[in-house]
Amino acid sequence: CPYCDLMESETFRDSPTMSSLNEIALLAKIDGERRRDLSRLYLVHGFPTTWLIDEKGSRIGQIPGYISRKDFQSLLTYLKGRHYRSLSIKEYMAKRP
Repeated sequence: CPYCDLMESETFRDSPTMSSLNEIALLAKIDGERRRDLSRLYLVHGFPTTWLIDEKGSRIGQIPGYISRKDFQSLLTYLKGRHYRSLSIKEYMAKRP
């Protein structure tokens, strides 16, 4: 998918983004076309789709579509600060500077 390729080339190849990610999370890329069982389980209706899951395996939230480096960094801050305990992803992203 074109937006999957864009995230791969722009977001996931950005060294600062990946360094931040590696400090707090594990990135698992899954081919939803091949793993339709996981697509159904995680309610994926389009690609790319990013799921945030906490260390206990609980689902924090889903972000459909392309995520820029800047927005991905904000998501990492959301995770690192455990803001998901009091705000949805949508609320957090709306409040950020």
